[in-house]
Amino acid sequence: MWTPLRLLAAGWLAFASAAHASDSRDRDIAQFYHTAWTVREGAPGQVTALAQTADGYLWLGTQTGLYRFDGVRFERYRPREGGDFLASSVASLYAPPSGGLWIGFRYGVASFVDGGRATHYSSASGLPTGTVYAIGGTPDGRIWAATFNGLVSFDHGRWHPVQQAMGLPGERARNLSVDREGRLWVATERALAWLPPGGKTFEVATRAVGRINRIAEAGDGSIWVAEADGGVRPAWTGKGAAEAAGPVLRLSSAGLLFDRDGALWMPTLGDGIRRVTWATWRAWRSAPRGRRRSVSSSATGSVRITPAR
Repeated sequence: MWTPLRLLAAGWLAFASAAHASDSRDRDIAQFYHTAWTVREGAPGQVTALAQTADGYLWLGTQTGLYRFDGVRFERYRPREGGDFLASSVASLYAPPSGGLWIGFRYGVASFVDGGRATHYSSASGLPTGTVYAIGGTPDGRIWAATFNGLVSFDHGRWHPVQQAMGLPGERARNLSVDREGRLWVATERALAWLPPGGKTFEVATRAVGRINRIAEAGDGSIWVAEADGGVRPAWTGKGAAEAAGPVLRLSSAGLLFDRDGALWMPTLGDGIRRVTWATWRAWRSAPRGRRRSVSSSATGSVRITPAR
């Protein structure tokens, strides 16, 4: 039986893949070809993270372990060298462009797998105890991790706490992302902030934050967030008020993704997937500010934003 989390993860995978496969600029969500994998096809349950490595494999992090999918078959993955993983409940995945896969686990454990060999990291390597919510890399080669006990960076085989030293407000790092300009974005319980490429001090974008669980960059360079308690919204544009970039979509969401055609995809918490087309954005932005009010969701999952009369 599908749980909301399993439906969310599998549906997000299928629709996001379709979104990148062809021109989807003004298509309704019902016009996409939908492929689903269930336990009947060997798909694992309780999927919490997805990533695709440079060799083409799709990786699925679950509450019971790491799985690999080659397009035909799912298999539970265990390293050939370096020993088995130190934990089983996966919280995050990151596939560097150079190859390999970083795995962040709950309870203060992380691993890096490359060529079948795994290297494991725990408190003995400087990693804080607590969930590793996200791992990412900046263009300068630095690896970062957002953890329950703050932001850490990886250098010469060890993890180092950097949150206070780099001026990042808060004590926890909930999520991170790297934009096209190479800026590192980090969400904490007190702020959303960014680090310039090669920089040493964070700049605060906004302190008006809820429980941010995903950060994404739109085609126009604006930064959007998905909040468990506030919906999906623009948080920073770099050139004026954030609300000018789009409306607040009050749908409890576990994530967000902008496809190559500018459409926004949102997996909701227990209510399927929503999509905002480029045509919808265009209509909203062309309307006078006082009339940008009506947000609705169709039965097929598309989100409509229409000017108020």
